[in-house]
Amino acid sequence: MLHHRETRTSPSRTPRAAATRRFLRLIAAAGLLLIAPAAARDQAVQPPVALTPPERAWLADHPVIRIAPDPQFPPIESFDDEGEYVGIAADFMRIVEETTGIRFEVVRCDDWDDVLLKARNREVDALPAAAQTPERSNYLLFSEPHIVLSGVIITRARAEEPVTLEDLTSMKVSIVEGYVWQEFLEKDFPGIRLDLTPDLWTCLNKVALGLSDATVATLPVALYYIEKEGVTNLKVAGETGYFTRLSFASRSDWPELGAIVRKALDGIPPERKQQILARWIHVHDRSPFRRKEFLLAGIVVIGLFAVVIAAVATWNASLRRQVNRRTEELRVQLRERKLADEERGRLQAQLIQAQKMESVGRLAGGVAHDFNNMLGVILGHTELALAEVASSSPIREDLQQIHKATLRSTDVIRQLLAFARKQTIAPRPLDLNEAVESMLKMLRRLIGEDIELAWLPESAPCPVKLDPTQLDQVLANLCVNARDAIAGVGRIVIETAAVSVGESVAANLPDVLPGAYVMLSVSDDGCGMDEATVGMLFEPFFTTKEPGKGTGLGLATVYGIVKQNDGFINVYSEPGTGTTFKIYFRRHAGDLAGEPSGEEPPAPKGTGETILVVEDEASILALTERLLVSLNYRVLTARTPDEALAVADRHGGGISLLITDVVMPGMNGKGLAERLTASDPTLRCLYMSGYSADVIAHRGMLDAGVHFIQKPFSTSDLAAAVRRAMKN
Repeated sequence: MLHHRETRTSPSRTPRAAATRRFLRLIAAAGLLLIAPAAARDQAVQPPVALTPPERAWLADHPVIRIAPDPQFPPIESFDDEGEYVGIAADFMRIVEETTGIRFEVVRCDDWDDVLLKARNREVDALPAAAQTPERSNYLLFSEPHIVLSGVIITRARAEEPVTLEDLTSMKVSIVEGYVWQEFLEKDFPGIRLDLTPDLWTCLNKVALGLSDATVATLPVALYYIEKEGVTNLKVAGETGYFTRLSFASRSDWPELGAIVRKALDGIPPERKQQILARWIHVHDRSPFRRKEFLLAGIVVIGLFAVVIAAVATWNASLRRQVNRRTEELRVQLRERKLADEERGRLQAQLIQAQKMESVGRLAGGVAHDFNNMLGVILGHTELALAEVASSSPIREDLQQIHKATLRSTDVIRQLLAFARKQTIAPRPLDLNEAVESMLKMLRRLIGEDIELAWLPESAPCPVKLDPTQLDQVLANLCVNARDAIAGVGRIVIETAAVSVGESVAANLPDVLPGAYVMLSVSDDGCGMDEATVGMLFEPFFTTKEPGKGTGLGLATVYGIVKQNDGFINVYSEPGTGTTFKIYFRRHAGDLAGEPSGEEPPAPKGTGETILVVEDEASILALTERLLVSLNYRVLTARTPDEALAVADRHGGGISLLITDVVMPGMNGKGLAERLTASDPTLRCLYMSGYSADVIAHRGMLDAGVHFIQKPFSTSDLAAAVRRAMKN
């Protein structure tokens, strides 16, 4: 039933003694526990208390006194498994019963809050062990304290030096919420970072697990929980210099009860008080106290005072040095913890940004795939219509506008695919310096005459493995972005350099491996950007330009291309100082020789070859058939892979080329091609899709020997792709 106990101990500050006196006090307490005999419950009956006639009359009128213990304050007071009231305070109350004739009726409460509530409402008559506070004194009378307990600092056992409350400044200290310790520490030690918990066991558990640096508690209560749970990595690291003083508290309108109980408590002999304490406060091998201190206490108890004096003198001589050293260690730990927290926050922000970009990219790729099919139908039928309409026809201009709009839409979709890293590419080894230099003339036309374009290449070759068309996209987008950031005249600098990324740097960047890289930098002296703008820079459709002057996909495309090629990108910008983009591509270790260059000649029409087209989208299938027929090919069509196998079987060979969609129900395009080439090894294959699939490409990079055409495609694109597939 009991799950939480609010404290009602009130530590009272005593003047701080010298270091020697504090050490001797701890030794004396340990020695007392070692020599005190274990007290049996049934102690010899003490002599009755001498009561006055009015006191005896009062007791006759009040034969039963209701007391309310704290249900969960062991070993001071609590209830055992059989529901019996037990503890130090319970033993004192039994002695009061023996010596006065009072009969106590124990009222069991839910928690300490419930105890105080019943006391205020006079539903109980007295509290066996309560600390006096100004608020409680309004409705209770308090005896002289009959239980005095020291407050201690509990830390993990690895702490070697004594710890004071001053040493805990800036450290995390767990305290039970509502305890007087909380009020006291907040008032006298505001520099301590308090971690409020529901109960003392939670405090001790946090310290044991390293989630907190220390806790402050009453010695026997902390010791009880440590012994009960068998915790071995906690210790008493120091004293607080404060004590918890517990009194018998009775109703303020019954002063006779308080006087009678005070007589009984004052009459308990000191040796019996020691026996009660020894019964409930145990010291054994699992105690959190240091064995050296207990050994020293035993030596003191048996009379080796000379050893104690020598130890105290040595301890006094080194105390200041130890405290200073420990304080410095705690400061270093605090600095390290702050740095670790900052690093954790930075890595978490990087992870959140990467997950957000990945989610947006996945959405963009799905949208692009659906639009590609629709754009393919529009583009193909527009080209077929243009081929059949005379140049003087009034609708030809309308068709041309449709054709231009479709091509522009196709470019937008390809930018989305580039951002989503689903663009199909064919990377090849190239020298980044040569590739950039071949684009300079086009880039100068792109940025205009008012802006100077400076080219600062690395002196040595910079080999990378990229799709040249993707490099064109990256440079064009970055230069256009730099041009738009410059008002009037300005300067753009393109630079390359060979760099090495070490393990320490790579560990702080998500998905980056250490090794050799080639850096491509584009800088401008334009208006620059603030931190908030830089944080959203690569998100699709984000733009700082006026409406109608940008799609917001340029830098998103750059981001997708860089990530697709296992690179990473950094941005440096401040308002008024310009912007620098630094892109890092993995350095290629292979040979650059023998790579194709230049444009392919126009693809000729077919010579009547037979082509099998497999596409589950009816409109795309019909369009592809018409385009191939217009290119002088014989065309067989199928809507599903099973239908394609049946068509090929009926045709009985002679099929020159298979054109198939990549993703189809039942069987993918690669599986279909493998089935057909098994019976006809001369059959060539051309794949088509709105975006690449893993069955023919890895992260958008085509497998070796695979021919692919991206949807939507024009008549000329299809003609060239077919001739390449047949030729190879």
